[in-house]
Amino acid sequence: MNEFEKDAEDRTYSADQLTELAALAQAQVRLEDEIAEVEERLGGLTRARDRLSTIDIPNKMDEIGVQDFMLKTGERITIKRTTMAAIAKVNLDAAVEWLRCNGAGDLIKNIVSIQFGKGEDDRARDLVEKLSLQELWPDQKISVHPQTLSAYVREQLEKGNQIPMELLGVFERAQTKIVAPKR
Repeated sequence: MNEFEKDAEDRTYSADQLTELAALAQAQVRLEDEIAEVEERLGGLTRARDRLSTIDIPNKMDEIGVQDFMLKTGERITIKRTTMAAIAKVNLDAAVEWLRCNGAGDLIKNIVSIQFGKGEDDRARDLVEKLSLQELWPDQKISVHPQTLSAYVREQLEKGNQIPMELLGVFERAQTKIVAPKR
């Protein structure tokens, strides 16, 4: 028997101590449940707000031809439109090729990695040594970060350059901006 188990056997606990411990643990369980409920509700509220801000209000403003308006309570509502881009997986190879051929190869992330299991440290060290001597790298992942791509697309469009909108997954994102009145 290890020292911890022996020490635990030698200890005696009063009923009051165990009751207090159980009450504390139950209080933590209740709080964790309450936090989970609040987080779930917050997620729902956030999704509802985002839908209003990016879909419902911009669509209604477009429908009635309003660029901005003011509520009776003084808040000014405007729409900020931003050009965004995100390459779909099915288009990745062709989009990467287009970026490389059009001087935007620096937007491409090229990640190389390999995983080893438990107890394979020596094997991993040996492989890294061998590969570095041969300048070879395993498990390559190529990607283009959407924010970086979006900035590039906006820059190209501002310059009047043609880009393959569908290939690069270009879309316009509308979002309401609410400015509270000065008080």
